[in-house]
This record gives sequence, structure tokens and C-alpha cells, in this order.
Amino acid sequence: MQVGDFVRLRGRSRHGINRLNEHGNHWRVASVTKTRVLLKTFWDESDLRWVDLYGDDEHFQIMESWTPATHMRKSLEHADRVAIADAAMGDAEAEGHKDDAGPWTVESGDDVN
Repeated sequence: MQVGDFVRLRGRSRHGINRLNEHGNHWRVASVTKTRVLLKTFWDESDLRWVDLYGDDEHFQIMESWTPATHMRKSLEHADRVAIADAAMGDAEAEGHKDDAGPWTVESGDDVN
């Protein structure tokens, strides 16, 4: 684990669960020692928390960690999958469905009675 990596936490105690409810379960690594990591929230950079690396922490468990590069790659892969799905939907929409019209939209000339 390195400075700048992301982690997802799980609360083990009432204190940990409440803290994650307040600040979210995704945090960024601010500092690393041999046994602990200093984490900061995404929204309030001044909110810091030390968490033990090897599962000894009383309040938190680190569920997963990833690097910003991995996050960016996964985001791009997801965007590619969405673009492919959108393209497939675009073919279906070209056969009579309008992109911005929902099923509740009444076109002019439609019989509403």
C-alpha cells in the first residue's frame, strides 16, 4: 500500500460504523508505516484516521485497496461497456423510440382518449 492509494473500509464497532456513516467507506492513504496507515476522507482532507494494517484495528477493517491507475483503468473499461450498451440501445431506439422521450410522452397528433 502506498500514499495516494484508495481503500474501502468496513466498520467493526459502533464507533467505526458511525464514522463510516458520516464520512463514507472509501478513503485515501495519506501515510504508511510498517503496521498502520493514515487515511483521509475524500470530502474533508483534514479528517484523518489511523488504521492498523494487519486486521488488529478495533474499529475498522480494510476490505480492499487499489491504486489510482487501477481505478482509472476500471473506470475506462466500465465506460467502454456503457458505450457498447448505449450503441446497441441506439439501434433499437432508431427503430421507433426517441432518445429523450419516455413512455409517458404524448406526441402531437397522438390520440390521448
